[in-house]
Amino acid sequence: MLLDRRRFLQMSASSLLLAEPAPNGAETEPAVIGDTGNTIVVKAKKYSWRWSQNTDVFCLEDKQGRLITEGSLQPAVLVKDSGDGVQRRSAGRFLSKSVKGNRPTVTYEGVNEESKVMIAWRFDDDGLWFEPVVYETGSAEDVVALHYFAKASAQEINPTLRYSYLIQPGLSESSVLSPIVPALNGFNMTTWLGHGGGGVTGTFQQWGLPTHYFCVAVSEPAYNSRASLKEHLSDTVCCGLADLPAGDLLFQLKGGGSEGGTIHKAWHRPFGRRRSDYSARHGQDISNG
Repeated sequence: MLLDRRRFLQMSASSLLLAEPAPNGAETEPAVIGDTGNTIVVKAKKYSWRWSQNTDVFCLEDKQGRLITEGSLQPAVLVKDSGDGVQRRSAGRFLSKSVKGNRPTVTYEGVNEESKVMIAWRFDDDGLWFEPVVYETGSAEDVVALHYFAKASAQEINPTLRYSYLIQPGLSESSVLSPIVPALNGFNMTTWLGHGGGGVTGTFQQWGLPTHYFCVAVSEPAYNSRASLKEHLSDTVCCGLADLPAGDLLFQLKGGGSEGGTIHKAWHRPFGRRRSDYSARHGQDISNG
């Protein structure tokens, strides 16, 4: 069967997919979701997921209870005032949450001082989907970038999605650098996801491949400990796109390395940068199209 690029993405990297996806056309069952007041807990056949309202951190674990990744649920939205051109990037605060079937929704207020962000996930037994982000504002401003799984402050935006091992196809144009990257390498850089090297990233990557996805896993308690690559290494989650992005999809790595025998965590985040000016309107979907 011949597949064009769009169909390839839809079939092979349509969302956050765990290993052994259901055959094409097979029906999947929704995961079981519980809301305990301050925590949303999801139980599926191949994974579990929970989010705390108090910390705004979600944790994804495999079916054996090993941590796959964790990070901030609230995305960061970088905007530019349409008048004076001043950029804003401040985080909001929790406003409300709801659960309908297998779809929890969380809304934040005070984003960039006076705006709202609404995000929703969808959970099935064989995978989980991060739905389009809605940014609601009454200000005249342009959306510059949307940063998933990131922590925003007035000065900068930092990634929060944790990994011990990262898999990023097309990471380097050279065969010297493997696409499987331990956090121990301590990379601090921005790369493309599915574009190519050069430009704003400053790195030479393999190009021309439909690689709008990455994979992560966590090994605990630390590298080189007993069974760190066997019993203590989690399953891997693959994060991809449901469709081709309307902007440039970039990927930031920050942290890692070792010092004095202590292994430091590493974080990353994917983020989209608009290719053209984009006015944020009331209830506008800013993550696709």
